[in-house]
Amino acid sequence: MTTERPPHPPSLDIVYREVKERLDLQLHQVDSLDGKAGTLLSVASIVMTLGAGLPVAASSGNIDSLSLVLLAAATVFYSFVMLFGFRGY
Repeated sequence: MTTERPPHPPSLDIVYREVKERLDLQLHQVDSLDGKAGTLLSVASIVMTLGAGLPVAASSGNIDSLSLVLLAAATVFYSFVMLFGFRGY
């Protein structure tokens, strides 16, 4: 007694191709979002480094209060960028 499998219906191939195309599209979108989040984090890190380093490098040991306020605001902004950037990952 042999049990043969009936051939699968042709609609199964169509469903498989459609699902595979959708998954490929989703993976491409995820890769794109990862790239954008990485770029955002890189640019924000460079801007924060320059913003923190320039007032110190330009001063002669005395940093005025405006520079400190700007640095504090930039740090808060950078924290939000980091939060949303890592949520994007």
